[in-house]
Amino acid sequence: MNKQFVKWMSIFLLLPLGSIAQNLPYDTPAFKAIEKKLKINKRQVYWDFYTTQVVQGDSLNQLIVFPLVKREQGAMKLDLYVVNYHTAKQKIEFYYKGENQWTIAEDTSLRGLEIVPTPQQLNSKTPAYQLRAFFSNSVRYNPTGREELIWLISKGKNFYNIFTANVMSYSGKMESGELSNGHIPCNGNKEEITSHFTILPHKVHGFFALMEHRSTKQIRIIPDAEGFCTEELSNQQEAMIEWQYNKKEKHYKPN
Repeated sequence: MNKQFVKWMSIFLLLPLGSIAQNLPYDTPAFKAIEKKLKINKRQVYWDFYTTQVVQGDSLNQLIVFPLVKREQGAMKLDLYVVNYHTAKQKIEFYYKGENQWTIAEDTSLRGLEIVPTPQQLNSKTPAYQLRAFFSNSVRYNPTGREELIWLISKGKNFYNIFTANVMSYSGKMESGELSNGHIPCNGNKEEITSHFTILPHKVHGFFALMEHRSTKQIRIIPDAEGFCTEELSNQQEAMIEWQYNKKEKHYKPN
């Protein structure tokens, strides 16, 4: 084999590895600033869910979100950190620490953490930064899951959690049994709840009220003509619920 070819192939193969090594989150100026200011132990960071996002209309600031893993009394708990990092100044502008934000168990494993790039405007001067967290279990015959929406606003040097709600959840129960003709059993029920939030024009204590449109579905899981699992809607209920800012608790609450 041509020695020059081997040389260039070696360089080519090493380039991506070098690039990855230089872009590890804990080697960035942003995380080094976080580590120094917030006294973070990088060994406790749940790196699978370390997420960054430039917020729409704000090119100089970067939102950084990550959970920190703790073990207390046999349970695994997650602190949630949300940091607004100024890329030009290379400093932290605001941050939020959700102490014991989530407890991880069989039915609440964290599966995803996402920053929504578009803020939600809660009045003429207050944008709320949006996060979505996804949870589910791994139990085939009793599946559960949910999607949680969190809004944070900045005040002083801190972020504050002003709104938390599930926008989707499901739970099911399947009958266990032996495979039949190569198919898993298809007898069970599932409940799905989805919520869509819209901003209302009137304000309560300085913040726009919200309207939740909640849909609850009861679903039967049955086999189709070929033995594959299919879903059949058995009942559906709709509800409209107004949420208002609670001045005492400094958080949105259903009215």
